[in-house]
Amino acid sequence: MQDARHRRWFRFSLRAFIVAVTLVGIWLGWNLRQVCQRDLVLARQNIVPVYVGSPTVTSHPRRTSPGRFPLTWSLLGASPVHKLICTGGFESAEDVNRVSALFPEAELQVMQSFGAAPRRRR
Repeated sequence: MQDARHRRWFRFSLRAFIVAVTLVGIWLGWNLRQVCQRDLVLARQNIVPVYVGSPTVTSHPRRTSPGRFPLTWSLLGASPVHKLICTGGFESAEDVNRVSALFPEAELQVMQSFGAAPRRRR
C-alpha cells in the first residue's frame, strides 16, 4: 500500500541543469543590459524624463498606454517613465527608435528635427 502512494520526483541530469541555469543567466543579463542602457539614456542632458506618479502625470491621466513596463526591469531597479521630452542630440530616426525601444511605456516627444547634432571642438 505504501508503494502505491510513493511520490515520484522529477529527475534532471547535470547537463540539463547547467543548460537551464545558462539560459536563465542569459535572459537576466539581457534584461540587466536593457536597464543599464535606460540609465545611460536618462543620464544624457538633453532628455527630460517625467516619471509615473509625478504631479503632472496624476493631474492628467493617460487614456491609452504605448506599451507595458516589464516587471523584470522593475525588479532590477528601473523606474517606469511616463514621458520623455528630448530637446536634441539625435542624428537620425534610428536613434529615436532605439530610445523608444528602451522605453516602451513612455510617450516620446522630440523637440528637434533630425540632422547632424552640433559637435564640440576639442
